[in-house]
Amino acid sequence: MCRDEAYNPMNCCDEDVRAMLAGRRTQARRPVRFEPPADHIRVNDDDAWDAYWEGKGWRSIKTPFGIRGDKLWVRECWRPLHVLSGHELYFDFPGQFLNWGFAEVIEYRTSQGSLEALRQIWGNPQGMRQIFNNARLWDPVDNSGECPWKSASHMPEWASRIILDVQRVSIEPLQEITNLDAIAEGCSEQDPIKEFALKWNRRYGKSKFAWEHNPCVWACTFDIAEVRQ
Repeated sequence: MCRDEAYNPMNCCDEDVRAMLAGRRTQARRPVRFEPPADHIRVNDDDAWDAYWEGKGWRSIKTPFGIRGDKLWVRECWRPLHVLSGHELYFDFPGQFLNWGFAEVIEYRTSQGSLEALRQIWGNPQGMRQIFNNARLWDPVDNSGECPWKSASHMPEWASRIILDVQRVSIEPLQEITNLDAIAEGCSEQDPIKEFALKWNRRYGKSKFAWEHNPCVWACTFDIAEVRQ
């Protein structure tokens, strides 16, 4: 049975976001986290996934990336700001500078210091009022009133700027990653698998999902669908 496309969040560190925006990252991997581990896993006719447990039979399971045709919204380090009046800031209109008396703005740490770091929030998305009621005033001339950065895990969907199209989701042993896969994960062309293993262990090295344990992982290939401005 067909289903509508789904939107799923994907947490990314600054390094990954920069690689994505530069067009160097088109893959991502996450551990398969079944407890207890499934006896068998298969993809069904709708590109969704099923798992089999002895005594329970086949059950539908969710992947962290959804399925082919779904979309991912990227969570990254960010902060909400009230921008003070009298300063020219570039927002949604290409080639135009607008003088704002007051603006509610999301700033993204990976692009800090450039115009692409700032995105004005329009409308009144759910949860926006509470966040901006606690935001600080910011004067972009002397950088006064700067507020602390918020972690990626605390980003709501309406604050996300990067939307991805899921092209493929598969399950594979982590160490089956190829040089081309590691480069598509944003690693350099010189010894990319070693670089990927070190990067993976910075996140999972103290767990059962460490590189040396060769866990099964979800592997996702994606394209950038939109970068909201």
